[in-house]
Amino acid sequence: MKRSLSISSTAKYSILLSIFLTNACYGQINVGLFSDSNTFFVFINTDKSSAKNLKEMKRIVQDDLLFSNYFSLPSRRSETVDTFTLKKEGKEVHLMHTPPFCSSYNKVANYSLGTLEQNRATAHAIADKICADVASKQGIADTKILYSKQIHNENSAGETKWFSETWQCDYDGKKHTQLSKRDIYSITPVFLQRAGCSVDNKFLFVSYAYGEAKIFLSSAADLEPFISLSGNQMLPSCSFQGDKIAFISDISGHVDLFIQYIDPHTLKPSSKPIQVFSVAGSVQASPSFRPDGKKIAFVSDHEKTPRIYIIDVPSPLGSRQTGRYFCLSRKYRENTNPCWSPDGRKIAYSAKIDGIRQIVIYDFIKKEEKQISSSPVHKENPCWSPSGEHLVFNTIAGNASELFTFNLKQEKLVQITSGPHKKHYPNWGPYTK
Repeated sequence: MKRSLSISSTAKYSILLSIFLTNACYGQINVGLFSDSNTFFVFINTDKSSAKNLKEMKRIVQDDLLFSNYFSLPSRRSETVDTFTLKKEGKEVHLMHTPPFCSSYNKVANYSLGTLEQNRATAHAIADKICADVASKQGIADTKILYSKQIHNENSAGETKWFSETWQCDYDGKKHTQLSKRDIYSITPVFLQRAGCSVDNKFLFVSYAYGEAKIFLSSAADLEPFISLSGNQMLPSCSFQGDKIAFISDISGHVDLFIQYIDPHTLKPSSKPIQVFSVAGSVQASPSFRPDGKKIAFVSDHEKTPRIYIIDVPSPLGSRQTGRYFCLSRKYRENTNPCWSPDGRKIAYSAKIDGIRQIVIYDFIKKEEKQISSSPVHKENPCWSPSGEHLVFNTIAGNASELFTFNLKQEKLVQITSGPHKKHYPNWGPYTK
């Protein structure tokens, strides 16, 4: 007998996911709630010609679940059944080649099988659904990472010309796609978001198309600056709510911190830019909003060495005087690239330790700075995953620069780029929905 179940009732039920193929390449995936046990079953029933694609999908789902940190491998493994344990509740997830006995289930979702690339996206969607329905957590398997790729070419006269374009990849380093193709120097892309979710994959970036550095919106039909100011504007950062942008500008003759309030729906500026912090003779850089949008972490060298500072965000109609601020980082030297965690409890940044730039995390609860990397290569530009369980950053070794993700709980480092050219300024996108 079938029962009518809602997603919110899954605490009492397990989930049955089945895959049936109608031909060698295409088919349907049906996701259902199975009420006979406290186990999540994923079983695959297919012909031999499709087994390779489905085997790869199964591996991707496994990797996604383990990377999420919501599931772990049990101590006892089976050769025919892959089992994962939901850490907090003790539920199990079984990935099987043949289905268990099941008289009925309530179907709640459909996916289509297609090309290899489409099947990878489907596997990520399945993993995120398992996270949502079994662990009651948002999965990050469908999230993207933006980054800049710096390329140099030599002309017939032997002169070197540098280009930098915006690229995007899946969180696991697959499906690298070039998003900008303007043959100009574009850097520091950052996803726009609204209430922590992606805004149709739109992003801001900095380009030198007009000589000076200007901030642009990726979806604009023509290359017009997003903010109307003279001078240079760079290093944009978007608030969690999507209602304001922090950036750096030298319009006043100093390199200062500004914010620009925007309408999160029209993505248009809703006020004049506001100068937030300025000290004569100093340089400000790398702003990052606290998730509630009330404070900004940024870099300043007004005390001679770069350090991380926290400052209040002024209201659109508030005072133009510098608000309250304080220095966060004192333990290490040359602190740069702060990034606030999604829960607001931590800030990741880069600091020089024994001559090498390492990744450090400041914990507001413990009030301590902790070094989390140690290899003898420079690391910069840390950025949190939307779950707060991982970081992405780039290394620097001579003219080479690669991207790595770091699983904070598993302490596992994964390289997600390779090959020629310099990959840097990673930005881990928000949840897609």
